[in-house]
Amino acid sequence: MATQRRLVVPNVKYQIRSEAISGINLFPNEEVRTYFINQLTRLLKLCGYSCISWTLEENHYHLIVKTSTASISGFMRTLNSIFAKYLNKILGRRGTVFIRRFSSAIVDNFCGLKEIIRHIHLNPIRKGVCTIKTLDSYKYNSHSIVIQNKNTEFQNVKSLLSLFNDTNPLFAYTNYIRSDLSQCNRYNQVIKLLREANKKGQYYTSARCCIIGDPNFVNIIIAKDKFLSSLRPLNKKLGITLKKLYALSNTCISLKGSSKLKKRLVRGLFVLVGVNALEFSCAEIARFLNMSSSAVSRMISRLCGVAKSFYHSKPITYLCS
Repeated sequence: MATQRRLVVPNVKYQIRSEAISGINLFPNEEVRTYFINQLTRLLKLCGYSCISWTLEENHYHLIVKTSTASISGFMRTLNSIFAKYLNKILGRRGTVFIRRFSSAIVDNFCGLKEIIRHIHLNPIRKGVCTIKTLDSYKYNSHSIVIQNKNTEFQNVKSLLSLFNDTNPLFAYTNYIRSDLSQCNRYNQVIKLLREANKKGQYYTSARCCIIGDPNFVNIIIAKDKFLSSLRPLNKKLGITLKKLYALSNTCISLKGSSKLKKRLVRGLFVLVGVNALEFSCAEIARFLNMSSSAVSRMISRLCGVAKSFYHSKPITYLCS
């Protein structure tokens, strides 16, 4: 079955799950966990996202994030690419870390979000790595931060507690979490839908499989996604082809000496501007350069720091003039 286009809608809440290949422990020690959290914090700020809930398991992790207009695919591609490179270095290995691209589901505030947060926060108990008594201090799960009722750099506790319309939202949250302990290993309809979305990942037959909410919410999300996908990308509006962009990139790099170095710089500039500014897909760039899409993604991750300085010195209007 072919990979389906991901639902991309701004300013919504996504549940995200990313899983490692068999035999890899994603978070073997505190150092690796800290690195992941630091990168997550950096990218949340960069993209204008906020994190509502998270948990780190041995072979996968869950996030619930509130997005902005920045692409969820770009956010996750960067996070997983940077983390995979770091983990490979720590483990002394090479190759793929994640088994497939991340799975995601758009979740309605009023129909399913609380259940999914509870499901994520109780994951360590289901896995047998902690008990309800130790969950409050368990480091690899956002529940321990919520209990402190204090926002951190990367987690928006206030947003989570606002879901509990009560005079004492923290008390209401705690009761809600503990009320499900007897059913910890059973799944209601919302969690069944979530597990189905995570299981299917990029292979689904209907967009409705990746939206959790009432019928009206589902229809609104599908309509927004359809409208946004119908908009022409910037490269079409400006009439910029990949061939023209490559030639323009070549004229921007004036370097004497090593032609090999110049070629690398031209390629890097071409990829960054093509994907990040002109909205070409990684697949389109990869075909033009005769590379794999994953190689293009890695190039973007390596050069993302260069992009900001480039845009300051060579605005995109310069390239397109």
